[in-house]
Amino acid sequence: MKKIFKISFVVLGIFAVGSFFTNQIFAEDIVLEEIIVVPDPVTLSNIAITNPADKTEYIVGDTLNITGLVVTGTYSDNSTNIETITEENISDFDSTFPAVGQILTITVGEQTATYTININAAEETGGDSPLLIEKDITLNYGCETEDTDGVMHVFPEEDSPSDYLAICALVSARDAGDITDFKLVNSSFGLYVQSVNDEDPSDTEYWALWLNGKFANCGIVCLPLVKGDTLSLILSDWMTNTESTTIKLHVIDLVPLPQEEDGDDTGGGGGSETPKPEFNTENAIAYLKSVQKENGSFEDSLLYTDWAGIAFGALNVIDNSRDTLLAYLNSHNTLSSLVTDNERRAITLLALEQDPYSFNGVNYISAIISSFDDTQFGDTNLVNDDIFALIPLKNSGYTASDDIIIKDIAFLISKQKINGSWEESVDITAATIQALKSFELIDGVSEALLKAADYLADKQNSDGGWGNVFSTSWVIQAMNTLGASWTKDNKTGIDYLGAQQVIDGAVSPSSETFANRIWATSYASVAGSEKSWNEIMQSVPKPAIKNNSNNSSAGILKKTNSQTPTNPIVCPLGHSFSVTTGQACTTTALIDSTSLPQTFLANNKFDDKKKSVVSQIQKTATPSDLPEKTKTLEIIPETLIATAVNTLPIKNTSQNLPIVLGTVSGLILLYVAFKFLIP
Repeated sequence: MKKIFKISFVVLGIFAVGSFFTNQIFAEDIVLEEIIVVPDPVTLSNIAITNPADKTEYIVGDTLNITGLVVTGTYSDNSTNIETITEENISDFDSTFPAVGQILTITVGEQTATYTININAAEETGGDSPLLIEKDITLNYGCETEDTDGVMHVFPEEDSPSDYLAICALVSARDAGDITDFKLVNSSFGLYVQSVNDEDPSDTEYWALWLNGKFANCGIVCLPLVKGDTLSLILSDWMTNTESTTIKLHVIDLVPLPQEEDGDDTGGGGGSETPKPEFNTENAIAYLKSVQKENGSFEDSLLYTDWAGIAFGALNVIDNSRDTLLAYLNSHNTLSSLVTDNERRAITLLALEQDPYSFNGVNYISAIISSFDDTQFGDTNLVNDDIFALIPLKNSGYTASDDIIIKDIAFLISKQKINGSWEESVDITAATIQALKSFELIDGVSEALLKAADYLADKQNSDGGWGNVFSTSWVIQAMNTLGASWTKDNKTGIDYLGAQQVIDGAVSPSSETFANRIWATSYASVAGSEKSWNEIMQSVPKPAIKNNSNNSSAGILKKTNSQTPTNPIVCPLGHSFSVTTGQACTTTALIDSTSLPQTFLANNKFDDKKKSVVSQIQKTATPSDLPEKTKTLEIIPETLIATAVNTLPIKNTSQNLPIVLGTVSGLILLYVAFKFLIP
């Protein structure tokens, strides 16, 4: 027993001495490296309205409603994000009295965007307002009248939107004896009615101008009328929000334009056809060309430039305007983190006969497909990203047999409201009709289209439109897609667009911002082409790929790494794979976890024990506490991978080597002990 004890004691002693000896040899070569990532600050560069608010028409006393408003921010790293907008972000809203073209400002950080609304006078109250006059009139073509300064004015003027104007309705009523007189004042804001039948307003009153039960969007000398319109002048008090005297003039007929005598008297019975303002697509395109910047853009915005490009494609613009626009898109040819941006760009490229699979090397279709989560595209809380995915995919080789199409359409149909709409929105419902129509063979689509069509037809107004140029344009396209024809009081959506078009060709008043005028005119131009999306966009096939199987992702290029990396792959302590490259680690180094992106921490799930160890290392090995040989490297985000791989001094010494050497030396000493020391 004594002999065995001696032997054990000697062996353990020798092993300890050997291990200490070898550890001392290699300890001097161990260098801890701490990588500190210093991210560049990401700042908000600009914001843009990517979906207008549902409500732009208000009544005096209403509160602000921003439902449907979507504002997208673009950041300094070219990423985009849908910003959270509340009423606190909106300024300049004032509904205390009527206003046409009130500009609201949206502020996010230091960036701003604007949109316009109208504040209408209170609804006509019937018996509560004493009715002075209600007459039927025949509206003359043109008229002459004198203002209070004795200056004679002849209408229509050169920039008048129509030959039949509200001012001429007053002249017709006066000439027919329906009213005795009216006073027209020429102010710095233009001509306005000061009094009718010698009834002058008080200091807080004015004569409010109404058209067909709504506050007019233009003054007495620029408001166009057609047969069937009702013009009202209501004496209103903006201070007390009350109304008194009301004058209503119903336009029952129009005196036709004077005809030159040419010896060909065709005769004809009494009465005349109602002349309607015609929407002129050539004038609309001419306006867009006139506001295009030298760099090819529209307001230096990808949103407005894309929509102008779609208008150019719909109306076959093939001149230098198209070329410079494409050049601008090429210079801003990057994928967006917002799927709707990529969808809109794909539509634009198809409309301009470009390939969205490879527009100078960028694959927009692949970006759309990659946003699919096996149920729907993009944000699960939105449907517009699903709608605008289907539109370009139909012309990019995808069919009703693709699983990705079948699943997304099932998602869309599940979101349809009982009343047939999507999101209770005319715009989105009309766009969904256009997206679904191409895939009508899929179960449930036909029924959904019928319900949606009924919803839109029911929402048409007596002026032929759907509330504004944007909504009306979308509905006209849906109507063309369905092969339908919706009218209200003998007026169509195109009639409505014609009534909104002004002298410079824009389909929006000059009081609007340039951006909104470009946007509205682009929408209207596409609608005025009377083409469906399938006719506006060219069709391209899915790119051929090797081993092509029948699946919905055909045509998507996948990145592969065929070469073995020549540089070492540096990872944090405790990790087997690089968070930046996904490759197997070849060595490890101490890395400050506070500098790592959140995706790193999320993708590397430590157990509690490992977290504790890493935490202790960080606490005990801060830069100020590290030994002299420990180095701190500052890594710029853009060069993180290259710097980490190429600059770290690497020691590939095996951790098992000290143990091996210690064991060998112990065996040698053990032999000596047995030979000479132990009897």
